[in-house]
Amino acid sequence: MSRQTADLNELSLLQVLEQASNPQHAGSQVQRLAEQQLKTWETQSGYHYLLQSIYLDLSCSLQIRWLAIIQFKNGIERYWRSTRVNAISKDEKASIRSRLFDMIDEQNNQLCIQNAQASSRIARLDFPNEWPNLFEFLEQMLNNDNIWQDNIKVYNLLVHLNQIIKVLATARIGRCRPAMQSKVPLVFPLIVRIYLKTFNAWTTSNGIDEDDLTNLQVSYLSLKVLRRITTEGYESPHRNQPVTDFMSITVGHFEMLISHYD
Repeated sequence: MSRQTADLNELSLLQVLEQASNPQHAGSQVQRLAEQQLKTWETQSGYHYLLQSIYLDLSCSLQIRWLAIIQFKNGIERYWRSTRVNAISKDEKASIRSRLFDMIDEQNNQLCIQNAQASSRIARLDFPNEWPNLFEFLEQMLNNDNIWQDNIKVYNLLVHLNQIIKVLATARIGRCRPAMQSKVPLVFPLIVRIYLKTFNAWTTSNGIDEDDLTNLQVSYLSLKVLRRITTEGYESPHRNQPVTDFMSITVGHFEMLISHYD
């Protein structure tokens, strides 16, 4: 990633983020100067890519990563549209998009949510024109055995999917919503597979341990994503065989849970 100034690089940005986020500098001149420097850098080429590099770096402190991802998300709102003054360049956007799902092994749920929100905003602005393969990429990730066997990765990927579907569904004009509806059949059966695997895992367990709780969380989130896809991703879900089959399964699951509760 090229940089227009020698002052802006990953090391200098890391140092300024530390000064701006360190509680020891709260309200001090050091913090004010750091915040001013961030404001100056936000219009420079490469700034948002470097922010992404820092919040993806697990060796950085949580407070630095948190400030980096907040700065990144705010910058997406201000500078992602090509019509904005000091808009992020096309090449930098492509580099950022290529790493948006690198956080699926993130242990901190709040950082994952922030990245998911930023990803959904980018999807809303770039899909389908600048990001036509978004759903094909999601399909590939959902089919990846390394992800499939890791509930943390599955959960984080579902967090991103939930945000993306939620935001794309708000589009009422243009190609965004119809394009989404043409693509959701790629991911729908794969999320159903996740739901069935995790639901069966925790409902057939003899006791409740950490793995059961994780399976419960994943099954709940996958059900939440499927509910959103069913209502927003299909014009006539009642006429779609995979959707009606899934609905029949969930009714059976609901009846089973009620019978156990009684």
